[in-house]
Amino acid sequence: MAADGGDALPREFFPGAPVAETYPLVVAVTNDGTEVDYQRWFEDGYENRGNRIGRRKGAVFATAFRFEVALLAASESVAFARLVLPALGDGQVNASVKLRIVGIAEDGIGPFNKRRPSQLRQTAAEVEWVVPDKWPGRLDKERSYCVPFRRYTPNLAPVLNEILSRPQWGKGSFGKTIGFVIEAVGAGGDDLQQSSSASTRDTLGMERPTSEHVNPDSNFEAIEDSASARSRCKSDQSAKLEIYPTLRSTFVGKELLGRVSAQSVTINLHSLLPVDLYFEIGRESGNYTRQTKVHSFDAGEEIEQRLSGLTANARYYYRTRFRRRGSGDFAAGPEASFHTQRVPGSTFTFALQSDAHLQGLYKDNRRRGLAIYRQTLGNILASQPDFMLDLGDTFHSQFFAGRDSRDFDEAFHRHLDHRAFFDRVGHSVPVFFVMGNHEGEQGWKLDGTPDNVAVWATRARKILYANPSPDEFFSGDNTQYPFVGRRESIYAWQWGDALFVVLDPFWSTSVNPHGATADPWAWTIGRPQYEWLRHTLETSKARFKLVFIHHLTGGLEPAKPYGRGGIRAVRHDMGGEGSYEWGGEDLDGTYAFDRKRPGWGMPIHQLMVDNNVAALFHGHDHCYAREILDHIAYQEVPVPSDAGFGLGFCKGTRFYGGADVRRNTGHLRVTVAPDAMTVEYVRAFLDERNGTVAASYTLSDCNRNGVVDSKDIASSPQLDANQDGRIDACATQEAYER
Repeated sequence: MAADGGDALPREFFPGAPVAETYPLVVAVTNDGTEVDYQRWFEDGYENRGNRIGRRKGAVFATAFRFEVALLAASESVAFARLVLPALGDGQVNASVKLRIVGIAEDGIGPFNKRRPSQLRQTAAEVEWVVPDKWPGRLDKERSYCVPFRRYTPNLAPVLNEILSRPQWGKGSFGKTIGFVIEAVGAGGDDLQQSSSASTRDTLGMERPTSEHVNPDSNFEAIEDSASARSRCKSDQSAKLEIYPTLRSTFVGKELLGRVSAQSVTINLHSLLPVDLYFEIGRESGNYTRQTKVHSFDAGEEIEQRLSGLTANARYYYRTRFRRRGSGDFAAGPEASFHTQRVPGSTFTFALQSDAHLQGLYKDNRRRGLAIYRQTLGNILASQPDFMLDLGDTFHSQFFAGRDSRDFDEAFHRHLDHRAFFDRVGHSVPVFFVMGNHEGEQGWKLDGTPDNVAVWATRARKILYANPSPDEFFSGDNTQYPFVGRRESIYAWQWGDALFVVLDPFWSTSVNPHGATADPWAWTIGRPQYEWLRHTLETSKARFKLVFIHHLTGGLEPAKPYGRGGIRAVRHDMGGEGSYEWGGEDLDGTYAFDRKRPGWGMPIHQLMVDNNVAALFHGHDHCYAREILDHIAYQEVPVPSDAGFGLGFCKGTRFYGGADVRRNTGHLRVTVAPDAMTVEYVRAFLDERNGTVAASYTLSDCNRNGVVDSKDIASSPQLDANQDGRIDACATQEAYER
């Protein structure tokens, strides 16, 4: 947890894991500011703006930070530490800027307005930080949104450990306080020690850069000042110090399972330090009969290992063995488990969630939302599903707080932020990801270069999350796209008696449907994906065919087509509006599919009807809403992180009139048996109500012809076909509409 009780990102969630071994400490800055020419201190940032680094009009600027770290002790040694800086990027940086970061070699430090950083002794240890590119300038609205453009320093453990090695550290009147100073010392390959005129020694004997040495293009108002941020922001947007006590804690992406199949599973991790690792695996808890080869990875390198040669329909137990690269014994991570593909005739459970919008919780400092999201994931883990699907609006590389990610680094860290939550469950519950409209992977964001949010977001997701691509088990999109390769966003597989089909309407939509054109027909899964969907549904013999998509192609907002709605967006006679690619109709109800999609044959909904799809699961509208149309259950998946327990976009009758609508928050627990599939809405609360089932219904093969299809509808004239109080897919549409 955060040492200051703040919004830390806890990284370890295995049952029984020792907290001190696996959590980073996250500490908010106590005070910071800018020192000019090592003579004047600006507590609230230079000229009451941001904290500045570099040179301007002959003056040299340095920024200093002071932290209170109550949970550390003298003589401790940490594995990794870094500053997380709320960057502004308002200055002019026209060349690579070379910075150095030093510590303040004191047993404790008071506020800098009492003694300036230059009046305090520096550590012998220092860390070089080369900033290769100009930090993107802050947009005007970002100040009001209070969302920082974060930048991360290199590993400061050598500096911090030197401070902690002082026998009297933390025992003085200032307590357990530490400080860091960031100075600009050159550009490109310059080195502070290369020239006698490059630096000067002050009265403490400390070496200081001079204005003659610091590149004149290195000036930038780099970092948000904590005082000014606190004066206007709900959340704390000041600098943070992240401290990772152990090697295990530097795995900021713990074990996350993906691509589970009949004979394999893929494990993804992410480490801040270079590591060697391998995996042990077995059929019984604690009895590992196999191990993989040892592989070495650089700090920050993608770690993705496939465990193959497994047996179908079996549970496996595994653990990670790891060490610092090239040294020491291998430590053991916690044991976790997973289940390989179920055979037909089996009963199994899977889970669903959608629209976590994690970044929004940090933006508004909605810590209760973070807590309830963790509770939802804990509920998922407790039910021991074979896997879970996340239906999107998860990573938020697109249009978070008024803007897209500004570069790859920002997109990457938005994806990495969510590992602190998926790591709660993903060690034993493989996760499949469905693209949402806020992931940033939209076709209209592409510009033919590698420098756009669609490419950045795809690359980041593929590094940190193992989604399927076509192989002997999964089908999908095998296209090699420029700059990203195979995208791993369209895929299908069978598990037990169910077919799972995941669609992506975003990459294939090349014109912004809710932009200047405002054309709902612009939404499309594209002809190749449509033909793959047709083939997948037509050739499957599964009893339950299930389709997953973030939102339908079209939606109920003619002035701003944004994909809203369920069955009212599927047929004109249900909502009085167009159904577009999904149902084939224009706004006035005129059938236009053959003209708008020549050669396709039929709208997506009709394709699902003809191929006996049992259920369509979608997100986007932020509530639980269950509907039935033409024997297909259209299920809107609830939000897992809404501490206000709202109705999202399901209020009133605009999008879900006549539907069974329930308030957030929670997840769907779906149990698939040979002849029935039960969907339960499991609520998440922070009190004794947690885990209650708010709604439940069953999709059944009522006439036992081997599939859930339209003939089941005629087998019962009632909505509750078997009088068990649950909604059955074999109910008549007429009964539902009443």
